[in-house]
Amino acid sequence: MALDGNALVATMTQAAAGAFGQGWKDVRNYTVPELRKLAGTFVDIEQGLTARPPYYTRESADIIFRMQVRATQSVLTATTALTLIVVERAINEILAAVRTMTNQAIGFALL
Repeated sequence: MALDGNALVATMTQAAAGAFGQGWKDVRNYTVPELRKLAGTFVDIEQGLTARPPYYTRESADIIFRMQVRATQSVLTATTALTLIVVERAINEILAAVRTMTNQAIGFALL
């Protein structure tokens, strides 16, 4: 099953709106572009793992994923009035929303 970047963004955006609650309206404009980048990373990882020959290993996929999550956390923390703890909690909820579909598509537990 190939990942659909638009479906990932839609699912993550819905999860983000719930995770940020009342504050969603204040962070939406910063968050959605970051979620697009994160979804793009998942699609790229899947394509890299399924390419013949693969251009990612599990280890490199994990590194790329963690780097993008840190970048997303940093941008949201720097561009909003949110603290890292709030952003980290929200990111965890967002990733949980796409965990099953992403892990199934790439064939191992990345998230």
